[in-house]
Amino acid sequence: MIPVKENNIDRDSDIPVYLRFSALTLLIIILYGSSLWYGYVKEDFILVTNDLHQVFQRSFNGIHIRPIWYFSYYLTNYFGHSTLVDHAFNLLLFMCASCLAYSFCKLYIPSSRKALFLTSLWIILPWSTYPAVWISQRNDLLMEVFGLYSLLLLYENKMLRSLGMMVLAVFSKVTIMFVLLFVVFKTWKRKQHNWSIAFGVLFLVYFAMALRGVTNHSVSGSGGMHDASLQLGHFAKAAGFVLHWMEAMFLLVVPVPFFASYSHFFIYLLGIAGILYCLSFKGRNGSRDPIYLFILASIPLFMTPQLRVACLASLFALISIAQRASIVKPKFIFYTSLTFVILSFIVAGQLIKQRMDSPCHTTEMLSECVDKRFTVNDYYSLKRNWLVSAYKKLKGLDSSEQVQ
Repeated sequence: MIPVKENNIDRDSDIPVYLRFSALTLLIIILYGSSLWYGYVKEDFILVTNDLHQVFQRSFNGIHIRPIWYFSYYLTNYFGHSTLVDHAFNLLLFMCASCLAYSFCKLYIPSSRKALFLTSLWIILPWSTYPAVWISQRNDLLMEVFGLYSLLLLYENKMLRSLGMMVLAVFSKVTIMFVLLFVVFKTWKRKQHNWSIAFGVLFLVYFAMALRGVTNHSVSGSGGMHDASLQLGHFAKAAGFVLHWMEAMFLLVVPVPFFASYSHFFIYLLGIAGILYCLSFKGRNGSRDPIYLFILASIPLFMTPQLRVACLASLFALISIAQRASIVKPKFIFYTSLTFVILSFIVAGQLIKQRMDSPCHTTEMLSECVDKRFTVNDYYSLKRNWLVSAYKKLKGLDSSEQVQ
């Protein structure tokens, strides 16, 4: 069941598992531990005040079908409306997700050290900062924990538990919904047709529920197309969705919204150029599963190019690259370039973390809070303003007119 060739021996098996997990936990504490003392921001004020009636109301009558996400705030409220409890719960989920991510990497990367490094790199991605330090982004963490555990159970052929975990994952956040298609294909290929049908039914039921939520509510997203773009023709809408995905693919390689200055941008470009120069993707084969998972997990990026919805897709992309890439140039150049990229990521992540800091530690302090920008620069807002301006010109509207 494990998609690693039998002759691929783990040469680092002498490293105890608890030390590998402890290293990931320590890295998260070092990078994000100070967020325990942060306050509430944005949607936090609404989510942490949910009572049980509001949990059901928002879960099934809103645009997002996420009952597990909503219920998690009701659960933490038993400890009081405490920012410390909510942030601690997020960090604990992130630690669990990272350990599961390492275990998933090990399915495809035989070396424990390489799998540990790959997971560490995933942890320090700038867009991984959001679920770590922002209470409202708990949906990503819940989805990752349940989704990755479900995939691990799938490879262990523990199908009933895998299905149960996947139910919890899709009802935490919609972005894992299309990963279900991978499971349907995988189980069908194994001739486990009953389980394939079961996962397929889950996909269809959730897809119908999500479609109902979208069609019954107006959709808007920061960094994506403005609401007014919904008035465009079908071809223009389709083109917009494709452009969103293409933009997101570019941003995954060159994450423009996360650079603080031109020097920051230049250091990163120097690093990524050096890495690409040193790597070759010829002569090495690996499982295609991570590629399929990346493609399916990236489908939500057709709706918005916001990288904070691409955390899980990023993990699958890193695994796929690590499987196929080999260093063919001097290793000194490669590791120096990699250091530049890692430092750029860490700086960006810490800048994002600073922007998530808030003095509002009670739900009564909403009026005292300043709504901060959540990216390092103004990329998304500038792009959105340009789109609004372009739409007004297309419709012949005055630049001062409000778009309805």
